[in-house]
Amino acid sequence: METTKKRQWKLGSFREFTNEAGLRALFAEFLGTFMLVLIATGGINPRIIETLGTNADLFNFSTSFGVGMTVGLMIYLCVDVSGGHVNPSISLMFFLDTQISFVRLVCYIVVQFGGAFTAAGLLWGIGDFEDLPEFSPPTFGDFAVL
Repeated sequence: METTKKRQWKLGSFREFTNEAGLRALFAEFLGTFMLVLIATGGINPRIIETLGTNADLFNFSTSFGVGMTVGLMIYLCVDVSGGHVNPSISLMFFLDTQISFVRLVCYIVVQFGGAFTAAGLLWGIGDFEDLPEFSPPTFGDFAVL
């Protein structure tokens, strides 16, 4: 007869981030989320989309490919240091599966949001948002094949 083990969540301690390994884990999560938001959001620029014309299909493919490669690369680079979560929902999943502590979850979410907002602020700072063309995101009708 098989017995199931009851999950026990760990509270953890902030002391795990007072050494070099803990700080490297936080920096890896910050950098991973920063790069993800920078590439994913920076690649979808209304000025670029306006000049595409008939090359929109190639743009959609290249943007999707670039974001996928960025996610894969960030996970590959961060997995040994911090687990390569790069996303608060993935960190929450690891917590619910009892693989990380609650304190690590909170710290990861804080630095992941920090990385995302830093990337968004950088894009806002270097972007020229005056006199933007009228832009509406594509709808499902735009992708109809029939």
